[in-house]
Amino acid sequence: MTTPDLRRRPDRTHRTRAAGAFGAAVLAAATIATVGTGTAAAATAAEILTAACTHYEPDPVWNPGNPALNRVSDCHGAYLFGADLAGANLAGANLNSANLFVASLNGANLTGANLTGAILTYANLTFANLNDANLNSANLNDTDLTSANLTGSSVIPGNVSAPATSVDGATATWTAPTLPIGVTVNSCDHTSGTQFPIAPTLVTCTVGNDRAGTGTGTFTVTTQAPLFADTTPVALTGTVGTVLTRTFTATGTPNPTVTVVDPTQLPPGMTFRNATGVPTLSGTPTAAGSYTFTLTADNGVGTPKTLDVTMTVAPTPVAPVFADTTPVALTGTVGTVLTRTFTATGTPNPTVTVVDPTQLPPGMTFANDPVTGVPTLSGTPTAAGSYTFTLTADNGVGAPVSLTTTVTVEAPATGSLGSLFGS
Repeated sequence: MTTPDLRRRPDRTHRTRAAGAFGAAVLAAATIATVGTGTAAAATAAEILTAACTHYEPDPVWNPGNPALNRVSDCHGAYLFGADLAGANLAGANLNSANLFVASLNGANLTGANLTGAILTYANLTFANLNDANLNSANLNDTDLTSANLTGSSVIPGNVSAPATSVDGATATWTAPTLPIGVTVNSCDHTSGTQFPIAPTLVTCTVGNDRAGTGTGTFTVTTQAPLFADTTPVALTGTVGTVLTRTFTATGTPNPTVTVVDPTQLPPGMTFRNATGVPTLSGTPTAAGSYTFTLTADNGVGTPKTLDVTMTVAPTPVAPVFADTTPVALTGTVGTVLTRTFTATGTPNPTVTVVDPTQLPPGMTFANDPVTGVPTLSGTPTAAGSYTFTLTADNGVGAPVSLTTTVTVEAPATGSLGSLFGS
């Protein structure tokens, strides 16, 4: 089986309309000899594209949000004069400056295709999907666009957002796209510069040329009532005794007024006001806790918008202090259980540790009690002697504080007074 050489460029006679029609008829009748049968079979779209393109991808992947995942055909500058590509999947394909004169692309998938500068004169694009396709500088003279989907393409305006100016909505404007060569019809069922209600409005545009049949594309006009710049609930943190200020932004036309629904829900010591024209939460919290309140933005247009705010107020930081104000002296006896707890206060709660555990009396340990969490020295001493060690309390506020502790471990009694006097 042999494939026609579609890279061959046309001679000057192809430039006339009559010659173009003749060339299309010849290519449509192109056949490939089938070995051993003597019969002929028309070249398929895949065979044509394989021969004409730098790279043909039969099962393309086009992901505009993540181009690294794209797997598309590269047919830039390809000579596809009169080719029958009906139903071909060319999603995301590079067809920049391709010659598609009198080609059939009926029902083809050209989503996201780059057709910049492509020659589409007399081409058949009926029912083709040109969603998000780039047709800048393409030649669409006498191209049949009947029922083609042109949404998101370069011949359809992009989506429009406009702030509402009254309860009736807003005046929305957009710039008409630059039309490629040959396109003479481009009209929409809504006109730029007219009033739109407070709701998304789908605008349908018709695109075509002197040839019968037009394609359509849509875009959305959205008019906006008041909106907060914060799109999710706001979480704030503060500390008792420390000033906190947070501003909020709400947009709309006219400018919306932002208020707190229930001022009693604000943290004690905090206020919400618009003294400088900017909605502001400010003050010095006086009580720890978690406080949730709701803000509203209203300008008389549409429904007021709400924003939930949660503020967590931590207590004032306090450096750690041991309850024992002087060095601690303890006594114990070999073989007898000894337990002593220690207390350190502060905000947040301090952690108490022994600086050098090897200085503890043999048989003794220092740890937080697994039930109460209280720092505890405990165990059964195994050797007499005097042991001095240091505890520290630290909570990240100021410098850690230390406490010196001495444990005197005595040997157990060896006998009674009676044995000493022989009775």
